[in-house]
Amino acid sequence: MRNKIYNGDTLTLPAPYDVLSGDPVLIGNLFLVASVGAKKGEPFSGEAEGAFNLPKDPALVVAVGDLIYLDPATRVCVAKAAGKHLIGAAIAPTGNGAGTVAVRLNATTTMVAA
Repeated sequence: MRNKIYNGDTLTLPAPYDVLSGDPVLIGNLFLVASVGAKKGEPFSGEAEGAFNLPKDPALVVAVGDLIYLDPATRVCVAKAAGKHLIGAAIAPTGNGAGTVAVRLNATTTMVAA
């Protein structure tokens, strides 16, 4: 196929802010998990698909299959609320007080909750 650029599971883009490897990164409606660290404006590689442990609001309780949203201001996973971005679904149950949630990424652009 002559018009295919690349698979798109890993993207290299300018960092919208300082990022560390493993950080959740939201660029407009693109969600990635940083593969490497970079300073704001520098190129970084990020994974657009796969399953990752991501930081979450300690009060968030999820079951397998629950939709997971990202708060763009805090960059942590939260419950559905206006302005939060749908990034994937939980692949393991997570209780109150836990600091991370296992998420299978959508591998598409995010959807902003109304």
